[in-house]
Amino acid sequence: MALQPTKLPSLEPDFGAIRGADGSHHRDDVSQNGRHTNSRLAHWCQKGYASRPLALQAARAVIIIRHIEGRRSERVAWLLEELGMPYELDFIQGDIVGSLLALEQHHEMRMTPIVHIDDVVMVESGAILEYLLSRFGKGSGLRPAEDDPAFPAYLQFLHFAEGTALAKIVADVADSNMRKALAKASVEAPPAMKLPGVAGSRSGSQRVMHYAENTLAQQPYFAGNAFTAADIMMHFALKLGAPIAAGADFNVRAILSGEHDYLSGFPNVKGFMARMAERPAFQRAMQSTMPKGPPPM
Repeated sequence: MALQPTKLPSLEPDFGAIRGADGSHHRDDVSQNGRHTNSRLAHWCQKGYASRPLALQAARAVIIIRHIEGRRSERVAWLLEELGMPYELDFIQGDIVGSLLALEQHHEMRMTPIVHIDDVVMVESGAILEYLLSRFGKGSGLRPAEDDPAFPAYLQFLHFAEGTALAKIVADVADSNMRKALAKASVEAPPAMKLPGVAGSRSGSQRVMHYAENTLAQQPYFAGNAFTAADIMMHFALKLGAPIAAGADFNVRAILSGEHDYLSGFPNVKGFMARMAERPAFQRAMQSTMPKGPPPM
């Protein structure tokens, strides 16, 4: 059954009439085919985020996130919660493989997130966040102005999160899995290539974690003194990077369960992650993207 866009009461909705105690209207449900729908209507004008025309444009937008629990698509939901924008999540709750296979209907890359924004279809979470902010986030503070001193750091970490951080984390996971497979087959693994200097004493994921730690020792957020979309991008990388840097096996449920403190050696990253967990928009996004907690794999 195809998801239907949220229907607004009129082209000029009465924000006050539909606003709840937290300043927004919110609906969560799981349809019979197991797909989850989340909808939140903004009140940008009252918060001072943007002009009323932009608020109305955002409220009319139909945004569907093709999602897998515990994956990068949660970044898009988090950004939209920060903006107070309505969106729909399309996934099969508790079925990672089923959700993955369903992605083939929407994009040949079969990757998450796949996001439909009206007639636009996009992959790549960083690009999606930038596009959403360019359309709906002006004045939100989630993307510094180009003449803002924070803009270079914002842009760097927005791209570092995927281009370097997760690339090195995934490479460490692949190397660990290869060595375990070779050991199981009684085959000697080739010696690990060591770089000179400090870098040679650390794995890729350890280098990422130390860089994040040193950055956050100087400022509370990755772009400086204010929360931005760069923090949304980096949060996911650090969530996976900490256990991999500690040598833990890659298991999404174990990583997300919080049973182990992988951040004890990175106090500034730990403080950052705690601050992110306190954000109401983050909490709403995690509730909608993982309604029954961490996925089985």
